[in-house]
Amino acid sequence: MPKTYLIPLQEIRREQVVVNSRFVATLVPVFSIEEARGFLARIKKEFSDARHNVPAYIIGGGNTVIEYFSDDGEPSGTAGKPVLAVLRGSGLGDVAAVVTGYFGEHFWEQVVWSRRIPNPHRWLSTQWSVDGGSLSM
Repeated sequence: MPKTYLIPLQEIRREQVVVNSRFVATLVPVFSIEEARGFLARIKKEFSDARHNVPAYIIGGGNTVIEYFSDDGEPSGTAGKPVLAVLRGSGLGDVAAVVTGYFGEHFWEQVVWSRRIPNPHRWLSTQWSVDGGSLSM
């Protein structure tokens, strides 16, 4: 039997200022690689003046998963990998996130791992879909 997983019902965005740097996290439901790429292109266009737009996504869930992340010019493994790790730990599937950074130096890993950027459970404080149903968090 396939493992169930949570799917965001709608796009959600949260902003955080950390040590004179501004981070904007945007999370959306996506159901294909093309949809995830389209979301990333939209965010890059919207935040074209940002220093970095760091994406990660998980398509599917349970035992059948496609995952992706990019560090968007930051040192290898310091930006996208921690964002993907937060998504993995959330229990979400069919989800894409982009963390947009302004002014920050190379401390993405510290910011994400310390939870200064809220994890997806806190980003989505309203509703989630579970196999077609919904629940409040």
